[in-house]
Amino acid sequence: KKCTVSVDRSLVNDITSFCLLFATDDGGAECHYINILPKKAVENATKQLKNTYMKAIEKGHLQLVEGAMIRNSYLIQLMIEINEKYDVEMFGYDPYKMKELAMDAEEKGIPMVSVSQGVGNMSEPTKKLEMLVKDGLFKYNDDLFEFACTNAILGATKMGNVCVYRDNVQTEKIDPLIATVIALSCATLQKIEVNIYESYGLA
Repeated sequence: KKCTVSVDRSLVNDITSFCLLFATDDGGAECHYINILPKKAVENATKQLKNTYMKAIEKGHLQLVEGAMIRNSYLIQLMIEINEKYDVEMFGYDPYKMKELAMDAEEKGIPMVSVSQGVGNMSEPTKKLEMLVKDGLFKYNDDLFEFACTNAILGATKMGNVCVYRDNVQTEKIDPLIATVIALSCATLQKIEVNIYESYGLA
């Protein structure tokens, strides 16, 4: 099945989240998640956050890796497996966190697309996600995505752009949500490219 994949790469104690976004026949989206965390991050978490992690592990919504950090080689192998299993349009990523990883992935034939995290770029897909949820057109089955939404704050600029952020980086995790917004941003980019080709009669 065709899908758009995004990666929100953690640096130390946050969750590395993959969002696999599939378009649905009703114009909505169905998202599946792969959430990864170093075991050291679980050990260092607060009691409440640790309980959230343990429940997610029990349900298969969180994978743990040994050590204090997630190695690039582990993520690239996972991306290769996803790319082989699905018809992936692109892998969207935050260039601030993933320049080196993206370069290595591209050498493996993985289609990488840089998605800037600026408010102007992330506003449209954030609004799109809100609209899909309100219209009942967003499907998911992941406790950590839901947890991320409860931690998120929606901010707005004077120009009407919106962004998602959190108050406490230690206890409030929003990584699966950010991955979802990146995936929607990629899906929007794909539609724009298709429309441009159609307008020139090249489709």
